[in-house]
Amino acid sequence: MSVVDIAIVVIVLVSVVIGVWRGFIRETLSLLSWILAFWVAFGYAAAASAWFVGYVESPVLRTVTAFTALFLGTLLLASIVSFLLYKLFAATGITATDRTLGAAFGLLRGVAVVALLLALASATGAPSQPWWRQSVLVPRLQPVVALLLELFPKDVAQRLEKS
Repeated sequence: MSVVDIAIVVIVLVSVVIGVWRGFIRETLSLLSWILAFWVAFGYAAAASAWFVGYVESPVLRTVTAFTALFLGTLLLASIVSFLLYKLFAATGITATDRTLGAAFGLLRGVAVVALLLALASATGAPSQPWWRQSVLVPRLQPVVALLLELFPKDVAQRLEKS
């Protein structure tokens, strides 16, 4: 096993352990919270930048400040709702199933993170390095990387594929 293979295994294992520890319900609610926070921040940052007109001089910094405030505010509110929903689900006693599904969620997340890192690394000189070429796992993950590249904007995906 190369250094890359060890790093891949560690990333996936850590993700699985976190998935087991937090459980499927909390993992799913957390993911939805992050998606909602990005959606709100991207969708309303320009309009919300008006809130900071008297406080932040630069229009760019106002938008960044509004984005950050919306993102963190939404994430905080969603986290509170997620906590309350988790407590409601936990009262049903489905913890073993929740943790097993959490492990599966963690496995999928770990593979997705590794695929994203491999896609980004492919834009560097990494694929020509011996430690990359000697990897056992990198070639096996290439179909996942290809699938992930389909989700990227076309110009980004083309730049990463050409590298």
